[in-house]
Amino acid sequence: MPFVSTPNGKLFYAEKDEPLSPYPPLILVHGAGVDHSSWSAEIRRLPAVRVLAVDLPGHGQSQGTGYQSVIAYADSIKVVMDALKIEKAIIGGHSMGGAIAQTMAVSMPAGVAGLVLIGTGAKLGVNPSLLETIKNDYPAAVELITKWEWAKETGEELRRIGRKQLLATPSTITHGDFVACSLYDLSDTITKIQAPTLIIGGGADKMTPLALSESLAAQISNSTLVKIEGAGHKMPMECPQEVARAMTQWIEACF
Repeated sequence: MPFVSTPNGKLFYAEKDEPLSPYPPLILVHGAGVDHSSWSAEIRRLPAVRVLAVDLPGHGQSQGTGYQSVIAYADSIKVVMDALKIEKAIIGGHSMGGAIAQTMAVSMPAGVAGLVLIGTGAKLGVNPSLLETIKNDYPAAVELITKWEWAKETGEELRRIGRKQLLATPSTITHGDFVACSLYDLSDTITKIQAPTLIIGGGADKMTPLALSESLAAQISNSTLVKIEGAGHKMPMECPQEVARAMTQWIEACF
């Protein structure tokens, strides 16, 4: 299995190789409390693109303790890139992963060829009561998150899969992720992003409302906004074909 050794333990990544691809590699960064499997197969297997879906430290098959800082997670993605000798990549992030992607574009722009930002914002507010519930009653917190993160019409099978992903992550890791999200704020620096950026927002997203995606599009000069009407927060699982299509069209147009 593909792993990268780091001072914080081995990091796992799932790779779809594409040796003759004309495009930069695409690195997928998942959101809080889950792992790389929260990216549907349609996205992990984009045609003609080398795709690497990483498990952040402490998540999925990766070792380590996780962090309470978005910049620390961004550094871990840079470690993976350095280990695999990837000089520049498109960083695709969902939710907290989108915060990590934006942080990389601001703090280490030389390694960022482009961004795909899904269900995210320049700032991510977290209800303090959710942080307490994650700490004190994790199953109850998982039910709350499950209630909020899906569109109303989402079937029970997808909800079951999402719930299982959250429960597989230790509560301490998920708590740290949400602390990281609560501390994250690029409001004053988001305009520094110059890399071509695809922004995908869901019309029914209750966790990162569409207005956050619209705000990103207004502030990132070289950006394209795609709205998916009726989609909730878990767009990479709810509507993978629409997300994959938008990503493919954007990559072909930009690179």
